[in-house]
Amino acid sequence: MLSLRTLLCAFDDSVPSAQALVAAADLAERVHATLHIVQVDPLFHAPKSHADGTDLKALYRSRIQVAVDRLLGEGAFDVLAPVLHVLQSETPADGILRCAAEVGADLVVLGTHRRRGLERLLAGSVAAEVLRRSSVPVLVASASTVPGPEAPVVAAVDLEDPSLRALEVARDVAAVFGASLQLATVRAVTPDTLVGTGPHRKRLAPSPEKVSREAAHAALGTVAEAVSVVGAETHVLPGVPVPDLVHLAERTRAGLLVVGTHGRHGWDRLRLGSVAEGVVTEAPCSVLVVPLAARPAAAASGGIVALHED
Repeated sequence: MLSLRTLLCAFDDSVPSAQALVAAADLAERVHATLHIVQVDPLFHAPKSHADGTDLKALYRSRIQVAVDRLLGEGAFDVLAPVLHVLQSETPADGILRCAAEVGADLVVLGTHRRRGLERLLAGSVAAEVLRRSSVPVLVASASTVPGPEAPVVAAVDLEDPSLRALEVARDVAAVFGASLQLATVRAVTPDTLVGTGPHRKRLAPSPEKVSREAAHAALGTVAEAVSVVGAETHVLPGVPVPDLVHLAERTRAGLLVVGTHGRHGWDRLRLGSVAEGVVTEAPCSVLVVPLAARPAAAASGGIVALHED
């Protein structure tokens, strides 16, 4: 069972982070979790005259309280009673991960500017960096919709590497929102796939191990039974993972898309790409990314001023 006792939401006064704050507050209320809000401001440095943090506390409490009340209604800040944190002298991704480790977050919630192409290459992506390195699930929030009776949770399942972790998380989140759960898998290689360059390009034949459509549906059913999911609708998508999953989310009017990630780095990431990062960039709904392999948590030392209430 997914434990959501502590949620961490990254906030920086931007529209995407406002969406994240709304989603985090809603989820915290549903599961009765403690909400931590981390102020993301990489250009901020504490003035020496304010080294005791007194003025920082007033400044950031005021900014975040105004934002919470504006987004969620007057008095919402007092009802939520979030624990506030301020990042100092760190990159946003490093600070978010460090804060998550320090507070023992069960889930990180953030927004994304959904940068693409050259803009993303030059500016980087805080969300992508957090996704690759987080040891806990990360919810990348969208303002479009939330899971519910008319907005299912769609979980992507890799039948060649069927980790049950992402599916267990998807099952529990669907239950929290009263949404149905649908399972989807994408067959890895299509008959017309071309590899190589120039005269060395060749057409790949279907793999002998490639399962039929019917067998894939049956395999999804078996995986569902393994995590006590009964009657879930299944989808077998014979194409490319990112566009097919995004199209499925659009077609089913999904409220949430759940994908797993191995957090690949370097050459593996360039060669294989990242389905999770691609889906986060393109999906019409919020995306919950679940790490499938154990990763060390960020060190919890220095760099954070916690604005706890007395």
